[in-house]
Amino acid sequence: MQALDGGGWLASQYAGESILTLRKCLSLGRRRINFYLDCKRAYEERLIADGLQVEMERQTVVRGKSDLQKKARQLSEGKVLIMAQWSPGDDLDQRISRLSPDAVEAVTIPQVR
Repeated sequence: MQALDGGGWLASQYAGESILTLRKCLSLGRRRINFYLDCKRAYEERLIADGLQVEMERQTVVRGKSDLQKKARQLSEGKVLIMAQWSPGDDLDQRISRLSPDAVEAVTIPQVR
């Protein structure tokens, strides 16, 4: 993937720029900024290993399906932060007791009139 041209599609001055790996991206943010990773599909082992290797586990929060979050917690021995999604009408207490998230994303859907 790093051999691909990641910038030429945008403008000629960016031609030849490589695509950042997750590990490189996280290492650039270390001690500077926090990351929110919304994981639709992920290789949990690689995701966790990259975050732990660059010591970003307290600066990265992972959101995805509950099975991915549970796996992230297990693989990182509880070091990786996870964020659950919650909507009004869902049982917040149940969600918290099931996942023990570090953060909750509140999703509200506007009423259609």
